[in-house]
Amino acid sequence: MIIDNSYFTGVLKVPNSQESLAPLSDRNGNEKKIEDYIDRYERQVMIYALGLTNYNDLISYIDPITGDWNDEGTTPQKWLDFMDGKEYSVEGVDFEWKGLRYEEGNQKYSLIAYYVFSKFLPDISVSFGSAGMQKENTKAARGYSSIPKTVDAWNGFVKLYQGDEIEETGGAKLWVGRGIVGLDYYQRDIVEGDVDMYKFLTDNSAEYPGVTTQLFSHTNSFGL
Repeated sequence: MIIDNSYFTGVLKVPNSQESLAPLSDRNGNEKKIEDYIDRYERQVMIYALGLTNYNDLISYIDPITGDWNDEGTTPQKWLDFMDGKEYSVEGVDFEWKGLRYEEGNQKYSLIAYYVFSKFLPDISVSFGSAGMQKENTKAARGYSSIPKTVDAWNGFVKLYQGDEIEETGGAKLWVGRGIVGLDYYQRDIVEGDVDMYKFLTDNSAEYPGVTTQLFSHTNSFGL
């Protein structure tokens, strides 16, 4: 796997998914469940990102158990850049792609984790309580909807994957036609700084021949 359950902390925290924090009775609970979801959805989102052929090429260099490079010395530079990040320039403007997985402080981040979490939370929320997720107060537990947190996770994924869709914020223009979602970067202001995965792949398309990327829409609490 490219990521593991250590990415599910902070805003993506899954109760009892970290073995060192889980009680003995729960060590095979959510920890095992999140691993199952990673197994399923990591592959799915990476095929969306790269296409099947390029995804298979990428993972051929990665240890399926540890997520480390089999032999970094033989791994093509393009995959090292894609996974670990790269600074580059376009028309004199400097950009940085932080990588498919990266760390800031003690926190690990990956767009894969956001995608997995957005799939995991709706399915598992019923186990947090019969009326949804449970929030404790001084008198008793009370239920609250998991939808807002799911929406936040999904939109967090989309932002890392393809950026903002609102032109006023400098994001790419989103277009939808014939069932296809696309981003028009020609109408996007060129602003230096961090970039999303799609822009990185687009800016460096010569290094990633044959990559086909499926794009997505942001959503809200109403699923729109």
